[in-house]
Amino acid sequence: AGRLRRLERPDGRAEIAAAYDAALGRTSPKGVHHLYVVRSDRRDELQAQLADAGIETAVHYPWTIREQPAFEAARAGGDLDISTAAVREVLSLPCYAFLTEAEQEAVVTEVGRL
Repeated sequence: AGRLRRLERPDGRAEIAAAYDAALGRTSPKGVHHLYVVRSDRRDELQAQLADAGIETAVHYPWTIREQPAFEAARAGGDLDISTAAVREVLSLPCYAFLTEAEQEAVVTEVGRL
């Protein structure tokens, strides 16, 4: 008692990421795929469009490290254009174990509309 049982099968997120990759013309690194993150210079518009279609997304990392209040004293140097652009463009698409093929197709269809 009190021990976690070993999972006997993968949870399917790698397959979902592979399906997204194929549909979106991308290549993800091999791994766990606890998140499936895309970048768009129209991220907020894309997120709103997906929400209107009933598709939940998330922005997991909305600030650069230097924008975090805990690091205020460490702020120095010039602009961090690349990291600043990245946090304004990243969006996590649904990627959970029980996402159906129909739901995956809906995500890909909506992403392709923008």
